[in-house]
Amino acid sequence: MANVEDLSELDLSEGFVLPDEAEWLKLVESALKGRDFDKTLVSRTYDDVRIEPLYTTRPADSEAVPARQGPWDIRTLVTHPDGAEASAQIAEHRRCGATSCLVRLESEPGKGDGVVLSNPEQAQRLDMDTDVCIEAGDMALAQLVLLDAEAGRQERRIQAFRADPVGRMAFTGTLSFDLSSFISDFRESVQNIDFVNLVSDGAVYEKVGATEVQELAAALATAVHYLRAGIDAGLSVQAAADMVRLRLSTSSDLFISIAKLRAGLRMWQRILQASGAVDSPAIIEAISASGMYTSRDPWVNMLRGTAAGMAGAIGGAFSITVLPYAWAVEGEGSQLSAAMARNIQVILNEESHLGAVCDPAAGSYAIEHLTDHLADRAWAMFQKIEAGGGMVSTLQDGWFQTEVAGVVERKRRDAAHRKLPVTGVSEFPHLDEETAEANIVRVPEPEGSEDVSGLETTTYAAVAGALEGGATVQQISRTLPLPGEKLSQVLADFRPSAAYEALRDLSDEYLELNGRRPALFGAFIGSLADFSARAMFARNLAAAGGVTITDGPSDAADTDIVSAFEASGCREVVLCSGDDIYAARAAALAAALKAAGAARIWLAGRPGAAEADYAAAGIDGYIYAGSDAAGFLSGIYDRLEGGQA
Repeated sequence: MANVEDLSELDLSEGFVLPDEAEWLKLVESALKGRDFDKTLVSRTYDDVRIEPLYTTRPADSEAVPARQGPWDIRTLVTHPDGAEASAQIAEHRRCGATSCLVRLESEPGKGDGVVLSNPEQAQRLDMDTDVCIEAGDMALAQLVLLDAEAGRQERRIQAFRADPVGRMAFTGTLSFDLSSFISDFRESVQNIDFVNLVSDGAVYEKVGATEVQELAAALATAVHYLRAGIDAGLSVQAAADMVRLRLSTSSDLFISIAKLRAGLRMWQRILQASGAVDSPAIIEAISASGMYTSRDPWVNMLRGTAAGMAGAIGGAFSITVLPYAWAVEGEGSQLSAAMARNIQVILNEESHLGAVCDPAAGSYAIEHLTDHLADRAWAMFQKIEAGGGMVSTLQDGWFQTEVAGVVERKRRDAAHRKLPVTGVSEFPHLDEETAEANIVRVPEPEGSEDVSGLETTTYAAVAGALEGGATVQQISRTLPLPGEKLSQVLADFRPSAAYEALRDLSDEYLELNGRRPALFGAFIGSLADFSARAMFARNLAAAGGVTITDGPSDAADTDIVSAFEASGCREVVLCSGDDIYAARAAALAAALKAAGAARIWLAGRPGAAEADYAAAGIDGYIYAGSDAAGFLSGIYDRLEGGQA
C-alpha cells in the first residue's frame, strides 16, 4: 500500500495523452456527418461575437481585470410610493441580510414608479439611515434640496444621492437639469448627504434592447461625459472621478454577463488611468436586466434573477441588485417577490461563498476570450461615440438610437419567430397558471401653497426658498427651465416577451366575455404515433398566444374529422401528422374542411414541394420551428368574429 510520501509525488497526468485540437476537429467532423461546423456548433451574439463550442487556449496579451476584494454589497431595491411603507421595507431588508438599499424616487410627476416626495411631510416618512442610496430621476434637483433640508432637521446623514440625467434624456428627450449647476451649486451646497453622485447606468440601454457592446459603450461614454462635466465645473480630476458611478446590467446569459462586467471594469480602469485619476478604483455596480423579466409565469424570473446575481458576483461587481420576480407585473410587487430577490444574494454570498474568491472567472478560457471580444468591440464603439462629440451629441443627432433600433428590429423578429425564446411565455406556456396580481399604489400629489411662476433661476437657494414657502417638488420641477433642445428620437422599453404577453391579455379578455379561450380545431390525421409530435408542437405554439386547440379524433376517416370540426364551434383548423400521411391525405382533407366552412387551414410542418398543391386545396399557411409564431397568433385575434375563432 502506498504511503503518504508516495502519494505526494503522484503524477496525475501520467498515462494520459495530451489532447490535440486537430484530432478533436477530425472527430467532430466525423460526428457531424457533413453538416457545417459553424452553423451547427458556433453561435453568435447580436454583436457578432462568436461563441465557440470549445476553448483550449488563453487569449494572447489579455489584460488583467481589476478584481473586487471580498464580498459584494447586497443592495436591495425599494420603490414603494409611500415613504412609510418604503421605510418598513428598508428595515426588513436590513434585518434579513441586505447590506444596503437602493431607494428609487418617483422619476417624474405622477409616474408612480418610486417613492413619492412632494414636501417635508412626505420626506419625514422616509428612512434616511446611512446604508441607503437614494436615486432620483427628472425631479432630482428639488428632491435633493428637500432631502438635504429634512436630514438636517432630523440631525441625520444620508449616505448617497445620485441621478443619471443623460440616461433619462434618452427616454424623455430632454436633460432635466444643467450638469454644471448641479455640480458646482447643488452638490456643493448640500450639508447632510455624504455623497452626491452622477451614475452612468448602462441598464438604461439594456432595457430598450441594446446589445452588450452598445450598453458598454454608452455607459462608458456617459461616464466620460460626467467626468468632463465635473472637471469643467471646477473639480479636480480625482474628485470628478470619485463623483461618477458606473452600473451595468446582468442577465440570465451567465457567461456573457460575466464577460461584460469584466470588460467594463477593464475599460473603466483604462479611462480613469488615462484621465489621471490613478487613485480612483475601477468600481462597477450590477443590476439584473429588466428586459428579461416577464409578466407571465413570473416565477421563472427567480431563475433569471439567480443567474444575473451569480454573474454579478463572479464578474466582480462592487454591489449587486437583483430585481424582484414580479418586476414586469404592473404595480408594486409582493413582499415575497422582494424577499426572494434579497435572499438570492444572501445564499450566493453566505452559502456559495462567491465573495470569498478574487476574480473567479480568471483562467476560464471561454470567459477570457468573451471578455476580450466584448472589450474590443465596445471600445471601438465608444471611440465612435467620442468622435461624434460624445454621448449627448450622438443622442441629439440620433445616431445611437438608430444603432439600437436596428438591433431591436432583429430581436423583435427573432422573438416573433421564437428564435429568441422566453421560457414560460413563447416556450412552454401554461394557460391555466395563476397570474401575479397587480398591486397598484398611488400617492396623490398634495397641493402646493407657493406660487412658483417666478422661479426662473436654477440654484440651490432658489429651490430651497420655494420649498420653504410651501411649493411642492412637482411644482418646482415643472417650472424650472430645461437646458438644451428636445431629442427628435427617444428610446422605448423592449422585452422579447411583450408581444406574446399582449396576446395572452387578449385571451384573458376573450375568456371573460365568452367563457372559453380562442380555439383552433386540431385535425389529427392517422394514429397517435403519426401526429403526436406535431400536435404537441402546435399546441405549445398556440398556447404562447393564449389560444387552445380542440382535439379532433385520432385514427379517423376524413369524414369523421370533418364532422368533429363542424361540431367544435371553431372556424380555423390546424392539420397535424407526418409528411407521408400529409402527402396522401392533407390536400383532400383540407378541401373537405374548407367546404364545411373552415375559414383558415394551417398545416403543422413545412410544405416542401407540395406547397402549390396544398394551396390549391385550401391550405392557407404553415407553422413550424422558425415560422412567424407571433404573426400567426396575432392574425387569429384579428379575425375573431361573432365570439368564435
